[in-house]
Amino acid sequence: MVLARDLHEKIQDMQIKIEGSKRIAHLENEITTLTDAVHLLVSKLEKPIEEENTPDPYKDETGKTKKIKREAIPKDNNEEDEEEPEVDEVDEDDEEEPEVDEDEDEEDEEEPEVDEDDEYEEDEDEEYPEEDPELANQEVEKKELKELSGYKEDKEKIIHGIAHDWTERDDILSDNFTVIAKRIIFYKNKGYEHLKHIEYLDIRCKNKLKYITLTNLLQLILSITNKRWNLEKSIEFSICNAKYEFNNKSKYLVHNLVEFFKKVSRLKDSRFSE
Repeated sequence: MVLARDLHEKIQDMQIKIEGSKRIAHLENEITTLTDAVHLLVSKLEKPIEEENTPDPYKDETGKTKKIKREAIPKDNNEEDEEEPEVDEVDEDDEEEPEVDEDEDEEDEEEPEVDEDDEYEEDEDEEYPEEDPELANQEVEKKELKELSGYKEDKEKIIHGIAHDWTERDDILSDNFTVIAKRIIFYKNKGYEHLKHIEYLDIRCKNKLKYITLTNLLQLILSITNKRWNLEKSIEFSICNAKYEFNNKSKYLVHNLVEFFKKVSRLKDSRFSE
């Protein structure tokens, strides 16, 4: 009887210790989660302060916008001269651009060359009708989605969250420089045909400045496609010390911005200095 009672007491003591360990582990997990949340909140609060204290590189001492010349993204000394592609214009007869594998040799990448001191603008000789760009509806039924040009089933499977807009989840992913993928539906002119097209844009790079640049550009595109952007305002975007302008009355404005996003995505990380 004594042995049985002692054994019973030892078993109870072990159960109490196990339950205590579980509670401690649970509390430690809650403390870790709370600490991460506090760090994220502090990081978000510090960003506006950093931006406020950062001088605008595109304005002089009097507050006027400076004229920037071409070659904004400097060429590497060891690189051979490359032909400068037209960033703002879209070749109507071009076939759908193949995906670029990031692991491929960087020498095969097509990179837009821009001058450090010149302002980038769309071709002023090209005339556009004075009307807003034609914007496609981003919320499309799956059946209709499959019938659109550029639809890719494998790409649809890797899109998480809301595929056509920026969300709070994307804010968390971008704070940790994690891959973000979105689907853009827009109109393009291909072979004199007015075509509704799908493009899948993603951000996946190790260079933090390049990642932030692509994030800002993707958010700009999403704000336009989801009809939150005031199309009476000029469309401007900056990379390093280069400023790019897009015709806000171009019928195929979104297509131009998507092509620009893909070209910037292929720029070498070395072009984005910390």
